[in-house]
Amino acid sequence: MWEKVIRTDLSSVFYMTVHVVEKMMQTDKRVVINISSIAASGNAGQSAYSAAKAGVNALTVVWAKELSPMKIRFVGIAPGFTGTDMTLRSVDKSAWMP
Repeated sequence: MWEKVIRTDLSSVFYMTVHVVEKMMQTDKRVVINISSIAASGNAGQSAYSAAKAGVNALTVVWAKELSPMKIRFVGIAPGFTGTDMTLRSVDKSAWMP
């Protein structure tokens, strides 16, 4: 499960961004938006997911520093919990519902 989550939530961001940045260099469209999660700070029972999202946050910061000379900007969005059936089954509701 660890490898699957890391591949899906971290490696995919890395490889997609590498390809997108190559194309961006040939255009004037130069903003990458990465989706992370507040789980990057650590959620019990979500080691792989939290690690992957923390990795996305780190990549976003590093790429912003590395690629800003090429006028490519990076933005990270880290949404919180959404009231879906899967979330309700996975997370203690008292942690996020008033």
